[in-house]
Amino acid sequence: MQQYKSAVVKPVLYGFGDHQPVCMITSGRVPAGMVFGSDCSIAGRPTESTVARFTVRVGASGVSNTILTGSSITVNGPSIAYAVTGTSDVGLIVNDPIQLGTWTPDGRPATWTFTLKSGTLPPGLTLSSTSGTISGTLNTTGTYSAVIQGTATTEFGTVDKTATYARNVGIPGFGYLNTGGTGRTSTSSQAAYISQDFSAEPYGDIGTPAGSTFGNFTLPGAQLPAGLVLDPNTGKITGSPTATTAAFGITIPVKATVTSNGITNPTQGSFNIEVNYPFGIRNSLDSTPRALGVPLNIVPTVTTISPVPLISPSVGNYTPIAGQCSLPAGVSIDSSSGAATGTPTVAGSFSCWINATLSNNGKSWTQSMQLFLVTR
Repeated sequence: MQQYKSAVVKPVLYGFGDHQPVCMITSGRVPAGMVFGSDCSIAGRPTESTVARFTVRVGASGVSNTILTGSSITVNGPSIAYAVTGTSDVGLIVNDPIQLGTWTPDGRPATWTFTLKSGTLPPGLTLSSTSGTISGTLNTTGTYSAVIQGTATTEFGTVDKTATYARNVGIPGFGYLNTGGTGRTSTSSQAAYISQDFSAEPYGDIGTPAGSTFGNFTLPGAQLPAGLVLDPNTGKITGSPTATTAAFGITIPVKATVTSNGITNPTQGSFNIEVNYPFGIRNSLDSTPRALGVPLNIVPTVTTISPVPLISPSVGNYTPIAGQCSLPAGVSIDSSSGAATGTPTVAGSFSCWINATLSNNGKSWTQSMQLFLVTR
């Protein structure tokens, strides 16, 4: 039942025949504003929100036997709450209404007034004393919590309820998204390739207020891979990489400013990139023995890695690395094709590391490959 709303509760009694029930409370009480009747009924308009527990002795007219039974009545008053979760960013325009639970007291509808009972609202927000709505523009970072008291006034009395309003206020951050079509566009890591044009643009993190703008981009520490540049105004990173990165890429911090609804703050994001070769060379590491005296011709394989079409790719200038190349007598490396040719005359296991010059789109780089050869 509801506070300040008339109600009648009648128990279900059976086994009394023609006798009238005779009831009385032996301990506890019914809710204030209600009356317990000798027939075990409870009626009235409860004036408190409570769970009232009581024990009733039940008898019958003309009968000496009685029984004891326990019971309770729950009276619900109004409730108020705010639906605010997570972290919000400076510059966010807020309009958070208070949520009123279902409550319909007798008489005219209740009128509400709201006040800040304790704590602090985020700077830039105000509380409406008549609607309970908290609104404004967040302008200062921090963790804030406030207790809002709502007072409901009815024809029969007033009721005070409280609700907590809490917000964590941060500054919008940003990440980067590959916009140049060079493969992987995951926000966690961008894919780029030597000799191919690359482009990535900053984007605001989830929750960044609509209309926010970023600017004044700088690199506070680590530098971009060679061949890439940062536009300080737009934050775009463009260019054509000239060297690969470590496996799984590198993470580069980027600083900037963000303006949201006229409020400017410094912020920081990160740029994650992995630079690979657009295509590569490799030799078979097949350990199957090759017969002595039988000519061989082992040609390296060229493998395309980049999803972007290559432009005039070429491979040449295959050169065994001094001190890292052992070949059986009678076998040599062709400098143009990289093929291992000749007729082996010595048995054994041999390993030869070879450098080659690869080029694409007018840019060249050196890549190594290994030849493993067993003869017997």
